[in-house]
Amino acid sequence: TRSRGSDPGIFNLWASAQREMQDPDLSWFGEFVERVGDFSIYKKDNSCHAITLAEKTNPSIGWRRFKPFWYIGVETGNSSIWIGLDISNETDGSDLYQPDSIIGIVMGQGIVPLEWDGNSLKPLDESGFISSDAIRKFRRGYELNITGLTSDTQLAQVNYSLVGYTAAMQRINRLCRADADWLWNQ
Repeated sequence: TRSRGSDPGIFNLWASAQREMQDPDLSWFGEFVERVGDFSIYKKDNSCHAITLAEKTNPSIGWRRFKPFWYIGVETGNSSIWIGLDISNETDGSDLYQPDSIIGIVMGQGIVPLEWDGNSLKPLDESGFISSDAIRKFRRGYELNITGLTSDTQLAQVNYSLVGYTAAMQRINRLCRADADWLWNQ
């Protein structure tokens, strides 16, 4: 742009650059233990988590600073588990995904039924419990693709690697002496 009242040969130039998404700080999950495939294992008190960062996202820049991550956790002496996708906020602070808009596809194994409450992403069956069939798909698949509509009805897609999923589940189960054996056995 040319500055008003300045020499006609002098221009002011403003430029801004957007960096690629960064790895998030996962220290709040506890102490890093080891890497299994594409999953990082963390332990904190009585809980253990296996976490994998997004391989690809679309859109890839602009509204998103940190890579999304998908995680699964267990607690000592407990058979319950939880699976979550980090809350991805757009610049206006709204949640990335609209309710009931998400589809999860495990490549090579087909669609996985999901529930999204703005906080957690869970493979479910009709009764509201984690589906054994969904877990089998995660165990046998090699990547997870999540597609959903943003608050302004734009399509957003996130892709995760499932390499090391079964070994990582077994590892966190042993590490926390949890009872979630059915995660890979059913």
